[in-house]
Amino acid sequence: MGELVGAALFVGGLLVLGKDDLRTRTFSWGGLLLLFLGAGLRGLGDPVGHLLGGLVWGGVFGGLRLLGRRLWGPGALGDGDVLLAAGIGLGLGLGPAGTALVLGGLIGALWAAPRVLRGRGRDTMPYGPPLIAGALTTVLLGG
Repeated sequence: MGELVGAALFVGGLLVLGKDDLRTRTFSWGGLLLLFLGAGLRGLGDPVGHLLGGLVWGGVFGGLRLLGRRLWGPGALGDGDVLLAAGIGLGLGLGPAGTALVLGGLIGALWAAPRVLRGRGRDTMPYGPPLIAGALTTVLLGG
């Protein structure tokens, strides 16, 4: 029962955060609360794997955020993207979260391609929705 409630809260949090990022390029605290509460409930069956997923993927995206800011300035990866990666890692576990985040990166590249081809590649775009699409796809495929 906890797994089902956790999955519903996790997916609900992802959907709220995706809407937030598209509309305002920020995340609401309510969406983050749903995401992390759902992730915690999903992780009850394998707490070590889910905690590792949150720590590793939050750390990887934290490092990418620092590198991106150094190379491209403050419009690169945002703090919300780091929190989102940590939440996805916590909710899916280490391996499935890696799949979700790589898939999200590919979706983001496809989403950005028309901007780059029109010469607007330096414009910022919200990165949360592609990451969320990767996570939702992974959940739907059983991750």
